[in-house]
Amino acid sequence: MRLAIECRSLKAADIISGPNLMQSPLWARYKSLVAGWKPLFFQYYCDSGSGTLLALEKRFEGGFAYVYMPWAPDHPVPEEAQGPFLEALSTAVLPFLPPSTVFIRYDLVWKSPFEVEENADRYDFDGRPPPRVREMRMNFSTSQWNLKKAPTDILPPDTVILRLDDSLQALFSGMKPKTRYNVRLSQKKNVEVSDVSLSDLDVWYRMYEETALRQGLTLHPLSDFEMLFKIGGKEHPAKDADVRLLMAYLRNEPLAGIIICLHPNHAVYLYGASSGLHRNVMAGFGLQWKAVELAKKHGCRYYDLFGISPFYNPAHPMNPLYRFKTGFGGRLVHRRGCWDFPVNHEAYEQMVVQEAAALSSGKGYYT
Repeated sequence: MRLAIECRSLKAADIISGPNLMQSPLWARYKSLVAGWKPLFFQYYCDSGSGTLLALEKRFEGGFAYVYMPWAPDHPVPEEAQGPFLEALSTAVLPFLPPSTVFIRYDLVWKSPFEVEENADRYDFDGRPPPRVREMRMNFSTSQWNLKKAPTDILPPDTVILRLDDSLQALFSGMKPKTRYNVRLSQKKNVEVSDVSLSDLDVWYRMYEETALRQGLTLHPLSDFEMLFKIGGKEHPAKDADVRLLMAYLRNEPLAGIIICLHPNHAVYLYGASSGLHRNVMAGFGLQWKAVELAKKHGCRYYDLFGISPFYNPAHPMNPLYRFKTGFGGRLVHRRGCWDFPVNHEAYEQMVVQEAAALSSGKGYYT
């Protein structure tokens, strides 16, 4: 199957922000400022329409680079045409990328073609077949057979998305009974949830440090979060997004906090932290209910809870998040995750080995 796609370069000012936070000017600026990524913008045209792309260029020692497209492309494409579409898009974009580009990595929003829950017994960790099987399916009908399943998924491919069109009462009724009970309990225990200012970020960050140490998570510096609020917080709102910090207190003692982004049509939960104190008052449940209320008030139609295990699996490190987030109702979403289009195959194989080594040591390689 051959698809015709044309592409042209754009400037940041040409981008009109849509519902996809990871493809927004805000996210481009944020990653540029805190991680040194170079944002590149494109418009593409195909028989079924057109769209824009944010690509983030990352350079490595030796002059090599790779290009990462978070949650892109978000153009609706039938599953059987997705491989040929990525192949044609890569070919169209490549002339605009630096000659040192080793590969293009797509972090896909497209739905996984595999029924994750039904495959839980067969593929006991993530409900998906081995990479070679997925690659055969993705490359079917391509001419180059050059799409590789990335060693890791940068953004979580499994999530829960709440649709906010219904009334708050209906949303509350749609939760699992235990979750409704815990939200009410947090209110009964007088947990106060507030939409706070940037001055409270230091307090949140101390809890974030505790949480990262407790759960073995990668710790981002405070300056990253300060920059996120500087360019997108309510004191300095960006045109395309509004970043908020919600904090839960018990008698003025901070218990937990979350960072969410209110984006056109979509709200996204980005980061969370807790002190580990007074767990019996269920502060986390009160926080997420406040986030639902705030997102709905902002006019968002969806709230992405951003990351769970693929299914209930006590052996999975994200299983506690599965139990917590699915309790709020919503729709389970399983995306295809990260896929690579190698350009320099020899350098790509070396970088994949390095990435795998970094993953086995528990360290992030690209982010």
